[in-house]
Amino acid sequence: MPVARLINSAFDSRLSAAEAALVRVVQEGHFTLAGIHNHRYRARLDNLSQLRTYLELIAPPRPRFPAGRRARLLNLWESRPRGSQIEIAESIVLTALRRS
Repeated sequence: MPVARLINSAFDSRLSAAEAALVRVVQEGHFTLAGIHNHRYRARLDNLSQLRTYLELIAPPRPRFPAGRRARLLNLWESRPRGSQIEIAESIVLTALRRS
């Protein structure tokens, strides 16, 4: 059950700039697109303490929960079925370019 998309506005703005740069170098003819591969990385955590450690290991600026979503996670965790886990899902996009 999805709870939240963590917010990291500094990362999001860098990602947008990187994507724009890729488009520009292809449009200008410096490179051709060789391929794009999308992948989802999933980390499964057994408890809230592991989630806290996972987030603390991310280089600053660290992602944060949107308003009200940390509380929602805590409420769901309190009523969880035995054996439940927390899953962190991250998208990874690999873009390959070939020099023109």
